[in-house]
Amino acid sequence: MVCSCVTLNQKNSKQEDNLTETMTGKAIDVINDHPYFRTEVTSVSDENKSIYTRKYYTVTRGYIYIFSLQSEDNEITEDMINNILYIINSAQYTNVKKSIFENGVFTETLSTILTVGIPIAILVVIYLLITKVGKKGRSKLSSEEAELRARYKEQHNRK
Repeated sequence: MVCSCVTLNQKNSKQEDNLTETMTGKAIDVINDHPYFRTEVTSVSDENKSIYTRKYYTVTRGYIYIFSLQSEDNEITEDMINNILYIINSAQYTNVKKSIFENGVFTETLSTILTVGIPIAILVVIYLLITKVGKKGRSKLSSEEAELRARYKEQHNRK
């Protein structure tokens, strides 16, 4: 494992939602020819609970990678740091196959089709329901009407 470090000196504090965050360290580490921006933050809540965080950030092949180490109430130990450095050292940055959904033309076309197509499909279903169900209803009514007329004629012709 190859690691070279450049330390940046400056102390920053930030208070947010009953939590005071203090940046206790930051540096640029080069691990296996990849530069990583490292931050060390100590957060203290109103209840005096401490959270210690160490994060490594890098950008490789157009993607942002973040490795985070966090410990509640106990400071981060050398073993913890060695474990995260082992994980970072074993990371393999491979090419990611682009999805068809990342294509702007495809997504715009699909968006237009869905915006126009769904209302048209709903209207077609409504039309089919009205015409198919309506015809069956009308033919059923016509046959019932013809049957009632036939009965009426039978009853009145007997007299």
